[in-house]
Amino acid sequence: MFRSFVLLAALLLTAQCWSNVQLLESLKKACPPLSFLCPKHDYGLFDGYKWEWDDEAIINSDMGERFRTAPRLNVELLEAMKEEFCCLKGPCLFRCGVFPRDEIDLIRAFPENSVALLSLNLPQLEQYRPHVEDFAKKPAALRAHRRQYPAEIEEFMDLVHAHQDLIRSMLKERNLYN
Repeated sequence: MFRSFVLLAALLLTAQCWSNVQLLESLKKACPPLSFLCPKHDYGLFDGYKWEWDDEAIINSDMGERFRTAPRLNVELLEAMKEEFCCLKGPCLFRCGVFPRDEIDLIRAFPENSVALLSLNLPQLEQYRPHVEDFAKKPAALRAHRRQYPAEIEEFMDLVHAHQDLIRSMLKERNLYN
């Protein structure tokens, strides 16, 4: 009787709750293709900067087994999958053509330099004045939330980047730029 119970318990603990198809679908949710992530070396097939998931390696991995026997899909399991399968930073991203983006100094100094930028009264930037002023008034903790900006602020930054030479020379003329 006890043996039967142990055998039944072992079967239940190792029983598959999820399929391999669900594993691969969940992986795409944990590591979305357009989110500047790519597979870790062991879980991807690479051809230059092109890549695809190595389904067989994923299915045969310890994490694949953990997924299939998990009683439910939850945030912790998705995070563990992301950690196991996805390259999040560093040299492995270069293999997929994802390189760090270094902002120019005028953008890095935003919004602290917004008054100086707007003081130039450049026609290209004027339409964004109300958005920039409103954004600069927000507490720093709200502004810095994951460095995500409203569309109008992104457009303003794009224009600052596009006209950086003119902006720098004008700021230097007015002693507002080192």
